[in-house]
Amino acid sequence: MIRFTIGLILTLCCTALLAAQDTIADPQNTSDGSAAVATDGGDRAALSQIAPAVGFSHGDVARAVFTSDIVGREPTDDISQIDTTHNQVYFFSELLGMSGHTAIHRWEHDGKVVAEVKFDVAGPRWRVWSSKLLPVEQTGTWTVSVINTAGEVLTTTELQFSDASAVTAPAVPATGSAQ
Repeated sequence: MIRFTIGLILTLCCTALLAAQDTIADPQNTSDGSAAVATDGGDRAALSQIAPAVGFSHGDVARAVFTSDIVGREPTDDISQIDTTHNQVYFFSELLGMSGHTAIHRWEHDGKVVAEVKFDVAGPRWRVWSSKLLPVEQTGTWTVSVINTAGEVLTTTELQFSDASAVTAPAVPATGSAQ
């Protein structure tokens, strides 16, 4: 009897989730040929309330950093800028509550997607990293976004990549003696 009740509840939740998705996403034709979205009172807020009932976790990011290296599954430092003399960079993230789902590191240079690296998350706390050899001609802003199974951006981190020859050394005070 208990199994039947739990099964019935899960079936009803899944049916409600599918119905909510259909009413949100399916356009209907109107008399003038334009498209309208049928909501039947079901909006995205309602969908977000149903989704947790069927076991979906949006997930959290405990840490997200650019680093110059990974040792023992941990970042060695937390960097926000590098120059072309050190163009190998890693992006590390610690994911929480995403077991059984997929996470993506989306690498962008100056707003254009360059790479997407997918990870299958197999535990409640999962550490992942991706790396990139930054082309010396692609200085500027590099961004990595951590994206969950639902396509939601959980966090975004930026790195400034500059031309080493354009970096000026600090001024050195003149030495000498005055007579």
